[in-house]
Order: sequence, then C-alpha cells, then structure tokens
Amino acid sequence: MVLKLKKKVLVIVGIILVVLIAAGVVTGFKDNARVRNNLEPKYVIKTVSYNGEKVTYWGLGYKVVRYVSISPNEPFKNNIGLKFGSWLMVYKLPETNENNIISDRTMIAGTADTIKVEKLELQDGNKFNNYLERDGKTIYLASNIREIYYIEPNNKRTLKEYITPLYANLDDIMKGITNYLQTHDELNDGGTQIHKSFQYDITIVKCNTLAGSHDYYIGDYNMQYDNESMCK
Repeated sequence: MVLKLKKKVLVIVGIILVVLIAAGVVTGFKDNARVRNNLEPKYVIKTVSYNGEKVTYWGLGYKVVRYVSISPNEPFKNNIGLKFGSWLMVYKLPETNENNIISDRTMIAGTADTIKVEKLELQDGNKFNNYLERDGKTIYLASNIREIYYIEPNNKRTLKEYITPLYANLDDIMKGITNYLQTHDELNDGGTQIHKSFQYDITIVKCNTLAGSHDYYIGDYNMQYDNESMCK
C-alpha cells in the first residue's frame, strides 16, 4: 500500500515536472521572440533593482535582464543593455572611467564616435552657465560640468569646437548628438525632450515649450528637469 502510494506520488511529481518544463520551453520561446522584436516579455514576473537601473524578468527557467536609462517604466525598446538567458545567467553593463570609454556607441559613416563628459569637483554656485549661442538658441551647461567632448577616431574636440564650423542648424546638429543617447522622455509643455545615457553620464534637455523656449540644457546623468530654472 505504501509502495503504491509512493509510486503514485512520483508519477504525479513527474507529470508536474514535465508540464513545467514544457510550459517553460513554450513561454521561453514566445518571450525570446518578443524580446528580439523589442517587446516586453509576457510570461514573467518583473523585479526592479533598488536604484531603478536594472529590471529582471523571471520566467520558467529563463530570465531577461534589462538596463534602463531613465526609468523602469520607460518603453521597453529604450534600454541601454538587454540579454535573454537562463536563471544562472549573470549580465552586467561594462564599467566606464576616464581612460576607458565603453558605451552604447553609434556608428556614423563607418566610424565609432562617442561623447565624454568632464565634470568639476565643485560647482560654481550657479545652476547653469551659458556655453554657446547659435540660431537664436542657447546651450547651457550645468555648473558641475567642465566640458563636453565629441570624440572621433584620432580626433577629440569640445562640443563647441564640433558645433561651430558646421553649416547645419543647431537643432539638426544636436539631434545627431541626442541620437547617441537612444532614450528620451517628452513633457506636456509643448514637446520638451529629456535625453539620458547612464553609460555616457549625460542628460540633454531640449526645450520646446508653448512659451517659445528652444534652448538646450546639458548636465550629468543625475540631472533632473527643473521647470524653475530650465526652458524659460
């Protein structure tokens, strides 16, 4: 009697395992396809890291790790790192430092260009400083930013040196820069855009308010939009 009961339990456990494995294969296949198409996985449990920069989706035997630039609630396609794998998978973004710029680089005309933010240890007391004026618009740098560099193979220029000789208008030039950042949020003030990149350590606010402000504000990744001091 006891032997039959144990056998019955083993059969039930075996059936449950087979069902779970089959479900894991099916849902994993479907979620893998969704991820490849820049869609959020569906058959998972979503967890967010304490700092909000990493989102993990747990499925049946698989997981998806996603690093975000602005918020865990931003569109799924707006990520700076994404990987699908098993529960045992370990995935971290490459670290950056001043001597080794590793980033979500954009390929332009066959070359790998990038951006570098050089920061000050102390702020100068102002929130923003006038950096450049062009086409009736102003670029402001946050007071903890010393300089922004546009780096091409064998050529390093300040953002001002990059922008000044170009014949295109400022919006077109800056669009080429913000395209590097991949992610953005848009405000309901007329269309102000907030572009961020964790790996570049940069935030670019492109003003487009109903009041007529079309300036740019540039700071580090932690800079937040402040309607009291921006886009006036």
